[in-house]
Amino acid sequence: MITVVSAPESLLPREKSNGMKLFSQYARPAKDGLGWFARELPSKIRAKGFSVDQVAWDFLTIALSAFAADRSVLRKTSPDGWTREIKLVVHVCEPLVWRGVVNKVEQMLRFLTGDFWHLDIQAGGTKPPMRPRPSKKKEYAKKYDEADCVALLSGGMDSLIGCIDLVEDGRRPIFVSQVVPSNAEYQRTFADSIRADSVMLQFNHSIKVPDKESETSTRGRSIVFFAFAAIAACAIRQDGVDIVPIYVSENGFISLNVALNSGRVGSLSTKTTHPSYMKMLSEIWDAVGIKCKLILPYRFKTKGEMVKGCKNRNRLISLMQYSTSCSRFATHERRHCGRCVPCLVRAAAFQMAGIVDHTDYKFLTDDYRRKNAADDVGAMAGACLRMHELDFESTIAGDFLFAPKDERVRYKGVYRRGLAEVEEYLKRRGVLS
Repeated sequence: MITVVSAPESLLPREKSNGMKLFSQYARPAKDGLGWFARELPSKIRAKGFSVDQVAWDFLTIALSAFAADRSVLRKTSPDGWTREIKLVVHVCEPLVWRGVVNKVEQMLRFLTGDFWHLDIQAGGTKPPMRPRPSKKKEYAKKYDEADCVALLSGGMDSLIGCIDLVEDGRRPIFVSQVVPSNAEYQRTFADSIRADSVMLQFNHSIKVPDKESETSTRGRSIVFFAFAAIAACAIRQDGVDIVPIYVSENGFISLNVALNSGRVGSLSTKTTHPSYMKMLSEIWDAVGIKCKLILPYRFKTKGEMVKGCKNRNRLISLMQYSTSCSRFATHERRHCGRCVPCLVRAAAFQMAGIVDHTDYKFLTDDYRRKNAADDVGAMAGACLRMHELDFESTIAGDFLFAPKDERVRYKGVYRRGLAEVEEYLKRRGVLS
């Protein structure tokens, strides 16, 4: 088991055992050999002119600490080359609040990353930024007064559609983005194009691991995004709103992310917005008093159905080619690879909606298969073929047991329709006949 400690530098252990990882909260440490995270975030929040609830700030600290652990503990050093056992010691402002939900947080992280987590909550954590800069507070006051929800705007196509639809419905969201160097500019462009006078909050985890090598699987990244959303919701709650809606726009097929074959079960398939994960996160927020409600409006729609049903098609068409879907975007010099699962679902959605796809894919029909790596095209094609077998329903039944009976049929339906969209695309590309 590897121990990871997250605390203000003054509270970090002076001596560390073999393999221990130490992180300074929200500040670059003076001592060498320590990691840190989000050192610019407190000043950035103050510059945006709002204060942060202590419980929401503690959740952000826990989320950033968990992701720091996720980044710093290498999977390849674990006994099976994947599953890790991590003891995470986090210093927060209100430890008594969080000690009551330790088991729930551990279970949520287990589901999200596939690892075994042991969470130790301690006192003395970094305090939230409570004093907004007066000039900035005045500058943003009216916009915060007008805002009625928070919307995640990642730079992907689904969140783009979701934000367009919200504004078309007359909602006034605060857009929240987790900064990725490859699409930070596009995130701002999307926000300005969708609603010119909107509030756009771009936050960065800025994690620096204490070692030269970091883990690349990053299954825990999404928890930080939701923590940023909870922080943004504080700006709305200050104006008398009790429960703040947070819109998470992800198509149901990708949210479910049912394993395409036996080699992709469990955490080998990402669970970024899986309904079970969303339920656990909501229960934790309710228990500690984070007054936000997670809303997934497209959980029963495929990506193609989202594109086709967008409430401002012209705006979507003008922006969608700049959205990012690829799971290997940075690996291929900020180009869509064209052969990972998200790329296949993206291309299939364009085809289903009858929109010309101008995405710059690096690989197309003649170079789909990857050497010495996971064959996403083959896995997807195999799943499409199995969909037509008589025992298909029984083979996937276990993947939907999380849902109440009245929703189970709907989740199965969106999964089937999502596969069908990709099947039609693979037929067009000559992969299936």
